[in-house]
Amino acid sequence: MLFSYLPFYYYCHSFVSVVLSGAKAAYRKQRSYWWKAGNRFGQLSPYLALAHGTWQAYKVEAEDEGREGGWRMSFESEEQQAVLRRFVAACEQDERVVAAFLGGSLAAGSADEWSDLDIYLITTDEAYEDFLDSRKAFIRRLGEPVFLEDFDLPYTLFFVFADGTDGELGCGCESRFLDMHKGPHKVLLDKKGILAGVQFNGSQPAQHEQVETLRRQVYAFWHDLSHFLTAMGRGDLWWAQGQLEALRRCCMSLVRLRQNLAATDAVEDPYFKVEIAIPASDLALASLQTTICPMEPGAMLRSALAIITFYQELAHLLVERHGLSYPADLERVMLTRLERLRHATG
Repeated sequence: MLFSYLPFYYYCHSFVSVVLSGAKAAYRKQRSYWWKAGNRFGQLSPYLALAHGTWQAYKVEAEDEGREGGWRMSFESEEQQAVLRRFVAACEQDERVVAAFLGGSLAAGSADEWSDLDIYLITTDEAYEDFLDSRKAFIRRLGEPVFLEDFDLPYTLFFVFADGTDGELGCGCESRFLDMHKGPHKVLLDKKGILAGVQFNGSQPAQHEQVETLRRQVYAFWHDLSHFLTAMGRGDLWWAQGQLEALRRCCMSLVRLRQNLAATDAVEDPYFKVEIAIPASDLALASLQTTICPMEPGAMLRSALAIITFYQELAHLLVERHGLSYPADLERVMLTRLERLRHATG
């Protein structure tokens, strides 16, 4: 008699698990695609929105049930879903490709309607170079590109399709793919099982390379200040404003390196996803925000002084922490020039 109730028990247990996971997902995603898109669910009470989120989670789990590497995510747009279907089909048909996965916010479960597609594939070692040479032809199988550039990056191709879908395609090979991505991923295709249990930690520069990146930023600040002073002295306000931004950008790079010295790639674009990288409790962003000013000589000079103060406090901290020498002589020369400019401009 007892065993006759077991199937019913497991069915109820499974349904409750789905409901609870859906409720949690809906609570976490209240500000995600369903609400930001301005559709009708965003206007309903939190309870109806919660029920809707539960139903979405149930639908996705049901669709993934029995599908190897089930890949449909809750917050993809219809256009993104179509591109992903074509991507998986193209990878399945291409004998050079052994695996494919999804990365970025869609894989992490933090996507919204502004999220792009981060798709990756892995080829055999023998076919790798051949695939890189023909990857633009491969991407055209996924949609009609209106933008297709690699920006001289050997393993990444950026695309925008005519339907508005944008993203990037990353490529790796069987013997070297663990550093091609960093963060969560969702397996889309795995012909040989090479993605089983894999964690992508990305590439990380050696310690001495990290310290050298920091040293260059510490010194580069004064070089940019030299250009700012020259531009201000000549009354070239557009140039001076550009150099003011260069100083601010250098400080933002130092903030990113203070947070994570290994994030040397953030130096190239320190503003990229900075709100995610820097905690809201960090006052650095608010301090630098006060230095944004109109293109007026007095305001620009005051902004420069505030940026210099910000830099000095942060740079001293970082060079001491990582055993570097602070460029005191360079600082003295540049500050002398700054005083000369202040006296000349009254």
